[in-house]
Amino acid sequence: MPQSGSRGVNGFSGSDVGPTQPASAAASRTPRQAGRNHRTPRRDAGILLAVGGGVHFLAILVSLVLVKVVIEARAGPVEWGAFFDSLSVTGKVMLLVGIPVQILFGLAGALAASLAFEGRGAVGTTTILTGLGGIVFSLLIFGGIVGMIGGVLVTTGGAVTRTPRAPRSDTLK
Repeated sequence: MPQSGSRGVNGFSGSDVGPTQPASAAASRTPRQAGRNHRTPRRDAGILLAVGGGVHFLAILVSLVLVKVVIEARAGPVEWGAFFDSLSVTGKVMLLVGIPVQILFGLAGALAASLAFEGRGAVGTTTILTGLGGIVFSLLIFGGIVGMIGGVLVTTGGAVTRTPRAPRSDTLK
């Protein structure tokens, strides 16, 4: 028996109440908490789709800043208002059309993420095609590599929603 004032195993004296540490982290969680952190294909798909949609929005900013930097390297400092005016005057409508299309790709990724989190697997084929369209559009028209990454994430999220799920044990009874 430890002497008075001394500590025993794990720093607890014999008079301390309660366990020294839980047997495992999972044992200390309630069933509701344990299920919340469980990874599922639909959760993984939802995360991929949400991030892919966000990357499409980021592609707009990155592309505009890079185009502005290239213009400023040749012409000197340019204000954003003058930048957009010159784009519309010079006929570079591709860039002005590219912004709303990238917004649509971002919104499509966000909507598909919402549907994937709800467990609707029917969005798979549509999302894969949307992601492929985002890749092609980003590389050919507007969005560049950042938009392509968003398209890859959306396509991958769509593929994950199409993966067959194992039957639940409670449905087999």
